[in-house]
Amino acid sequence: MLVYAQLAALADALAGQYTMEEAQHLARLAMQEATAWSRTQLLLNNREALPADCAARLEALAGRLLAGEPWQYITGRAFFCGHTFIVGSGVLVPRPETELLVELAAMLAKQDAKILDACTGSGCVAISSALARPDVEVHAFDISPEALAYARQNNASLEASVTITQDDLLVPSKALLHQRFDVVISNPPYVPQAEAASLAVHVRDHEPGLALFAPDDDPLLFYKALEALARQVLVPGRWLLAELHPPFAEATLALFAEFDWMNGELVADMYGRKRVLRVQRRA
Repeated sequence: MLVYAQLAALADALAGQYTMEEAQHLARLAMQEATAWSRTQLLLNNREALPADCAARLEALAGRLLAGEPWQYITGRAFFCGHTFIVGSGVLVPRPETELLVELAAMLAKQDAKILDACTGSGCVAISSALARPDVEVHAFDISPEALAYARQNNASLEASVTITQDDLLVPSKALLHQRFDVVISNPPYVPQAEAASLAVHVRDHEPGLALFAPDDDPLLFYKALEALARQVLVPGRWLLAELHPPFAEATLALFAEFDWMNGELVADMYGRKRVLRVQRRA
């Protein structure tokens, strides 16, 4: 089968799980991974027969994609804020909309500031913040040993200088509570468990539920914990940034207003969705 025909067949097969645009993009990525061709080479070889060894590699990649495995887990890498992060099944896949947290933190952090990233996962937010602002000190924590292993590996491979520890947002350690920070950032679990069935297979069945889901009877549980932590460790007058589940954006903003935080704002992501809470601790 010619290359273009194999691309079309794989895209059609993936269209049941993805939009056609996403399916075509994944088919192209799989073909490039199987052949080690650049995009230009792929175009030039479009009407050639695919070599047998490449066809075998493509079949293996296609099988994993059709089983719902995220592309980033298959390749072991994800791109975020211009950097390549090592990822796998124990950690969330970094998403483009989360880059907004890094952009806002870089704007708000003063020189020599201390930033805390709660629920760091792969470390993508903390490490990207440290690389964007080498003049600040960045700390990060997560409860998951699997996530921490990826975060530490990424910290080393990207030559960042983030201090990474294990801690629990719901029951923070005394060592954490005794520290002081100028910016607290977080992308906590926020999808109600009841919404699991509506998620794409590659998210629901493969990404860690520990990092995805909040309890149905208390969907703001982790934001309540984040507010309590930040109220203790954040320097008065400084900022908290948190990624949001858009349907609960207004409720999350109201939660912080109830505890007397000021200058609360919901910042929209690239898709126009209310994605990040920016709020200031009262001085």
